[in-house]
Amino acid sequence: MREGTSLYRSRRWKQAVTVVIVLSCLSAGVVLCSLAWGTPTLSVGKVVGALAGSAGVEDSHRFIVRDLRLPRVIGGAMAGGMLGASGAVMQDTLRNPLAGPELIGVSAGASLAVATIVAFRLPFPGVALPIAALVAGLITGTLILSLVSLKTNPMHMLLVGAALTALINALVIAVITLAPNFGGVSIIYRFLVGSLSDVQWDEIRLAAPWTIALPLVILLTGRPLNILKLGDEVAEGLGVGVRRTRAVLFAASVLLVAPVVAIAGPIGFIALV
Repeated sequence: MREGTSLYRSRRWKQAVTVVIVLSCLSAGVVLCSLAWGTPTLSVGKVVGALAGSAGVEDSHRFIVRDLRLPRVIGGAMAGGMLGASGAVMQDTLRNPLAGPELIGVSAGASLAVATIVAFRLPFPGVALPIAALVAGLITGTLILSLVSLKTNPMHMLLVGAALTALINALVIAVITLAPNFGGVSIIYRFLVGSLSDVQWDEIRLAAPWTIALPLVILLTGRPLNILKLGDEVAEGLGVGVRRTRAVLFAASVLLVAPVVAIAGPIGFIALV
């Protein structure tokens, strides 16, 4: 029996390592293509030379690769990873494959803050917009989290989050409709669609600490999360505090999504995949 279990674990580990290696190679290829393709299109040698700081590379090419394209590639990788982790946590915590971070109000709150600042010309410099979106996303996410945590039924939690998020999205539409600054509506729409075109190194520095710390928190809660998938009653019987564990995981989801929305806009559909 023990030999069979050890062989099964060894096989699973080999499969996991193989998947990680394959995905790493594919990711490296995608990164290289993202740095090379565009206007102008650069050769692989020029991209590698620009990243390495070689003397033979033109300053314009070095600027394009290191200051324009590289922050966008890193921002896209960070956004995808954090949204994916948040989506997996939400789906496993609520035992619902349709659950996602867009139901915890972070995206809606950040969108409402940006819409209000731009539409009514509030005295915020452009570089402070991501910080304002981050703070607003955290506030709305914490508010919805505090209300959702009062519910013990996963379906009720999902419905409460969806209802409150819909309310905040309605406020965003109201702000856009009442905006006296029609010239800023295009900025609002561009944020609502979500884009990596404006991501620079300042935005990467803003999101980097969250990207490093929060996945570690989720990994530490991996065992309680797996037990939660068995059902609330089974989890309670095995000694897992269901409400406390859900609150911690929901808080981690909020903190994962907030910096992504701040730098790239509400592109939460990635987490559903």
